[in-house]
Amino acid sequence: MKLNENEQIEQIQLDYVFTNTRKVEKAIPLTNSEVVAIKCGIQHKNTKELIKKYMDKFNELGNRDRKGSVEPLRLKRRGKNGTKNYKTWYELNENQVNFLITLFKNTKQVVEFKFKLVKEFSIMKDILQVQKIERQIGKEHRRVLTDAIQECIGNDGIEYAKYTNMCYRLLFGKTAMEIKNEILNQELNKCEDEEQKVKINKDIQKIVRDYFSDKELKSIERIENECATLLRIGMREGKVNSTLKQIYPTVQYVII
Repeated sequence: MKLNENEQIEQIQLDYVFTNTRKVEKAIPLTNSEVVAIKCGIQHKNTKELIKKYMDKFNELGNRDRKGSVEPLRLKRRGKNGTKNYKTWYELNENQVNFLITLFKNTKQVVEFKFKLVKEFSIMKDILQVQKIERQIGKEHRRVLTDAIQECIGNDGIEYAKYTNMCYRLLFGKTAMEIKNEILNQELNKCEDEEQKVKINKDIQKIVRDYFSDKELKSIERIENECATLLRIGMREGKVNSTLKQIYPTVQYVII
């Protein structure tokens, strides 16, 4: 998701480093072998050949799953083979890309890119750490709206969904289910096989909030607290919505 142009929150833009998933607990900072090749002045074809030549080393530096097993490095593909749009590349973690760059000649261009890459990996790790903290805080405050609904209206799942969707529509212009489907589609597009898709489907159905950014979580926490306060002073659906709309007159986040 990205912020609406009217939202005045500073965003950190990273040019070379990204994560493999929106879910912070599973997110791994990565970079693209094609980007590395271009920025270092090396043909991508030759870069991929280097990776293949030393694949055992790259795999040894690979990411590990929960059981501690190394996930082998796989060639990523996009488009139909034999067409102009067909592309292949590797997604490398920090250790893998550092090893790759040691196989290049130490030119000024390579040194400059390596310096920028080190900074971006450091920034991304800091961002992920902040997001983990925000998620923990969010879990602790999550029951504020639930408790207010139970106290003022009763233990009613329909009412809870109603007020939750009210908050989400004001922030995102979509219901919780619509947001879940948007995020699900984004994550499924990153999957390489049906097994991964099944895992993503199951995971997102369980807890979609793990896929929100820290800024999105802060906004959700704030509006739910405000909604809970309005309920406790006697307001109900229509009045709560109109009051919150004065605070949030435009959609704050746009899903991309």
